[in-house]
Amino acid sequence: MLDILNALYQSNYLQEKIFPIFWARGESVVMNMAGASGNSVEDKGAYLQLALVQEVTDWFILLMFWVVFFTATAYGTLQAKKDVMQFNYISMFVWIGVANIVGFFAFILWAKIASLAMFIPNGEDLLIKLWEAYQNLLKG
Repeated sequence: MLDILNALYQSNYLQEKIFPIFWARGESVVMNMAGASGNSVEDKGAYLQLALVQEVTDWFILLMFWVVFFTATAYGTLQAKKDVMQFNYISMFVWIGVANIVGFFAFILWAKIASLAMFIPNGEDLLIKLWEAYQNLLKG
């Protein structure tokens, strides 16, 4: 589907050719970017594999927000119950709130750094992809 020999003669081949294809959505867009006709079985099979990997990536992006939330909530709950004689709900909610704020700050920082390693095209980052994934999920 791709001209593999171009990788030998072009600089930044992966950043300019492969990664934009990975982040593109829609069969016609992917086939156009890859320079494929889209009529052969090999083209359809390659697109099916790409679509499967994109779907798994989208679900991973959707779920990592909730993993951070539940991990921070569990940490806050454990810290609120640790080494106290009396339990009160206010201190528990304060611990949960602080843990979630710190957790999401770390998540945003990680997402900005990870976006550079993921070669997301058009200046987008992982947080924009997270927002797009939730919008697509809500659309149906």
